[in-house]
Amino acid sequence: MLQRGKLVTRWDPNYVFLFDKFIRALKECKAPLVKLRRVATFIQYGSSSLATKTPVGLPIVRMNNLKDDDWNFNDIKYILLPKKEQQTWTLNKGDILFNRTNSKELVGKCAVWSRNDKWVFASYLIRVVLDGNKMLPEFATAFLSTKLGRMQIDAVSRQIAGMTNINSEEIRAFILPCPKIGIQKQVKDLITEAVEKRKKTEQQAAALLASIDDFLLSGLGVVLPRQDDETIQSRMFKTNWQKVTSGRIDALYNQAPIYGGIENTHYPFVPLGIHTQYMQPGFAAGRSDQDETAAGWIQIRPTNIGENRDLVFEKTIRILPNSIKNSEREKIKDGEVLFNNTNSQELVGKSAYFNLERPFFCSNHITRICSKPTLHPVFLTHIFNLYQRRRVFYKYCINWNNQSGINNDLLRRLHIPLPPIEKQKQIAAEIEQIRQQARFMFAEALNQFEATKKEIEKLILS
Repeated sequence: MLQRGKLVTRWDPNYVFLFDKFIRALKECKAPLVKLRRVATFIQYGSSSLATKTPVGLPIVRMNNLKDDDWNFNDIKYILLPKKEQQTWTLNKGDILFNRTNSKELVGKCAVWSRNDKWVFASYLIRVVLDGNKMLPEFATAFLSTKLGRMQIDAVSRQIAGMTNINSEEIRAFILPCPKIGIQKQVKDLITEAVEKRKKTEQQAAALLASIDDFLLSGLGVVLPRQDDETIQSRMFKTNWQKVTSGRIDALYNQAPIYGGIENTHYPFVPLGIHTQYMQPGFAAGRSDQDETAAGWIQIRPTNIGENRDLVFEKTIRILPNSIKNSEREKIKDGEVLFNNTNSQELVGKSAYFNLERPFFCSNHITRICSKPTLHPVFLTHIFNLYQRRRVFYKYCINWNNQSGINNDLLRRLHIPLPPIEKQKQIAAEIEQIRQQARFMFAEALNQFEATKKEIEKLILS
């Protein structure tokens, strides 16, 4: 039971109990406590103007570029803004960016901007500028990324229509320890060193994963031709009237060879459909079908196929069991390949192998593929990801309304190299060893970083 007198601003139980727990934990802190508004000089939402992949205008930071106390610039978009608006949203070194809308686990993640070149930031982010004489931005983000700091964010954030949000007024009200600048500099040095160590280990793991395509191509006996320079002539193609009236005339599809030299394998190059038992897309689920509690069944979506092509569940959509008409038919089976059939042109075709035990389902943007005994599913997964990274699917897909897709008919006609099944198993097993080594390195980097955050929390409180 809760006393009415303790309910000062909000009635929701998540806020009341978590915030009370946070305040009790802060009693150990020897440093003065301040609200963020006391040390902030400026707080601002980002631009809501449309961004595109076309490299025209200024690069714009979006929520997927923001990591835990760091940045990821693998996916960059650009925005055209009038000069006055450029000045409004241009980032400066030392600005803190908060992610204001995301999943419960990721909302409130923050990092300090450290680049010198000109960028702007998007509307799902909030910029906070601190008075550096009172609090260092690196100290503030370091505290907010600790277990104690996340407890406050989890308490304050609100869940609305399947997403979790936090606004600028709630950020202004954050409570932070404010020790002497000397202690803050110690924390800054600790977190900076930890981020660099994590980044170095992650780069080594990424290099391992990047070697997979070369290993796979070598195993298939493929030597890729030199890529032609991007010219007007290289984007032109010739065809005849019969092909125009009976097939596709989009330029990318007709630029030969669509497989980029992979068709020159030592092994048979065969249509995929001959070696699959079925290809079944998942189902669409609207807001009314979703379950915002932890009781529903997870529906795998393209965002659950991670950058390293493992299944990831940082952000999940759960489905009400009674909203699925034929749950046994729709349930993902062990050994199926999950193929992302609709996405941006760069990402369509990314795939993951499914071998989880709990009931999972997938959205209509995922196609479940069951292979015949002549085709090993893990080997097929690696072929799909090779095709996605080598831009085979980029040329093979159909484009509409800023999206790209590959339907079942196109999938069946897609050609793949087909070594003997024992060779497929050997290639798949050796690639999995590389992937397992990379997973270990990513986990080691994360564990070391989490250990540093515990050390930082202990230092701040004491």
